[in-house]
Amino acid sequence: MYMVQQRVTTAVREGYAAAESAELAAALDGAHAAREWLQALAIEPEVRAWLLEPIEAVEEALAETSRRRTAGE
Repeated sequence: MYMVQQRVTTAVREGYAAAESAELAAALDGAHAAREWLQALAIEPEVRAWLLEPIEAVEEALAETSRRRTAGE
């Protein structure tokens, strides 16, 4: 699963590297909302965790891209 998460992270970083700040912020908001929604589902915790992993990877990659941009990298 680690390799899949790395591919997701890399794809998101590359996909949003040149995005406008507003587009990046909207994508980050959407990922955050998706994670919160998944966390609230009344399903088995193990299944919920499987669903959350890729969303968390997307959210973290977007947040990292935003932080780097803010830091001037």
